[in-house]
Amino acid sequence: MKRLIFLLVFLGLISGVLHPDGKNYIIEEVNGVKVYKNQDKPSVEGLVISPRKIFEIRGTGVDIKDKAREFEWPRSVDIDSKGNIFILDTQSASIKKFSQDGTFITTFGRRGSGPDEMSYPPYIVILNDVVYAADPYEKRILKFDTAGKYLDNIKLKTSTPNFVQKINDDKVIGYLSQDIPDEGKEDSFTSFFNLHLMNNQFESIAILNEYKRESNPAKNDFIDRYTAYAIGTDKIFVAENSETRYRINVFDFNGKQLYAIEKEYTAIKFSKEELEELNTSLKNFYKRFQVSANVPPIEAEHKKAISGIYCDKEGQLLVASSVERNENNRWDFLVDVFKDGVFLKKVKLDILKGHDYVKIHDEKIFFKGNRIYHVDEPTSIVSAFEY
Repeated sequence: MKRLIFLLVFLGLISGVLHPDGKNYIIEEVNGVKVYKNQDKPSVEGLVISPRKIFEIRGTGVDIKDKAREFEWPRSVDIDSKGNIFILDTQSASIKKFSQDGTFITTFGRRGSGPDEMSYPPYIVILNDVVYAADPYEKRILKFDTAGKYLDNIKLKTSTPNFVQKINDDKVIGYLSQDIPDEGKEDSFTSFFNLHLMNNQFESIAILNEYKRESNPAKNDFIDRYTAYAIGTDKIFVAENSETRYRINVFDFNGKQLYAIEKEYTAIKFSKEELEELNTSLKNFYKRFQVSANVPPIEAEHKKAISGIYCDKEGQLLVASSVERNENNRWDFLVDVFKDGVFLKKVKLDILKGHDYVKIHDEKIFFKGNRIYHVDEPTSIVSAFEY
């Protein structure tokens, strides 16, 4: 009997100790949807996620002898079935291929409007070892094999999807924008910016999050448009874009809602410095395009409850949510860790500088297999971490 008790205690220690108050959540059914309602207290202790940098790939520098290898504006990263790393350089409209250990292999794609050319591509995604690269100016998706050979392109009826991620070899998820003129109103239209589940031809299967706004009065609605999402092994997680409610809707790969996750949350205001930083990021983004867009600044009062979500190799959901900032945690990248709808603990990841809002021209992370790839756009550095 003593051996059995010791074994149970040991297993509890390695998996995380239950909170002494018992469960930190309840499950309710709201409008036919099961909702995990979590308290803002951990259910386990001792949980840590410790990424370790194994190498970095610098886009520019005096030590780079091969000009074909250079990249200036890394915006998207994906891997093929062999673990080779593909980095999209939006500046040169090209894709750089590296081996698993960061050794340069080849480059393909270029700026232009020809069959195998692009202008300011925003992302790449690899499906069944075919590299798909967006060409927004021509409203199409270019296809290359993983050796860099141009294969074909997919012509799109409306806009090019943005912020696209792979679900499996048959499906992707991303945003589609559309402006529809308002009948009888000159220079007036309604903008739609919906999150779509799509097939591998980038045709919509289902809408997982809807957003629309009127063109008048004009405003900068950048932080209202984008809601964070992540892909797990068999589920899609979509955050609600709210200042007051912490909620994530969970879907299967066919777009059917399975359940929702909520957690206690109180609205947090932007500081003056944070708003200035956010608007500076947007200005720098437009400068990259070499345009002087007269876009009004963002004047939001409160932050969004959730600014980013990710799925790790353990099947855990990592949620970057807004927190009260002070001098001690000003730049900490903090994530709430969930497993099967239940809040485990808030942890700090020493990968990037933390922000409680999306900066479009800044640092990004991509969870790919057993690695995390950190993309620092301003410095043109892509780093690989194991964890």
